[in-house]
Amino acid sequence: MKNPDANVAAAMLDRLTASDFSELPDRKLPASIGEEEIVLEIAEIRQLPPNRLRSTPPFSLLLRERAAQRALPQGVYAYRHPQHGTLHLLTVPIGRDADGMLYEVILN
Repeated sequence: MKNPDANVAAAMLDRLTASDFSELPDRKLPASIGEEEIVLEIAEIRQLPPNRLRSTPPFSLLLRERAAQRALPQGVYAYRHPQHGTLHLLTVPIGRDADGMLYEVILN
């Protein structure tokens, strides 16, 4: 049997748009990593090619954890969005730059 809460969460994620993130104050997105609270900054938002599976245009977020000493493993993390509440998003580490560790989230 499917979890009805999972269906509601998936439908909500399907309605998110790139502007929901580009308009965040300071382009910061707090997250819970187990018991630890961190803040990732939105380094880049990329539009992706449209598809019929999503009701809004797909996009990706490039997130940066400044001065990170470690890379978080790939996984689903709870981000706190000021308008949409807690968003559980698959987050993939993609490397380090001069300013910190980079992660990608794709809403496709």
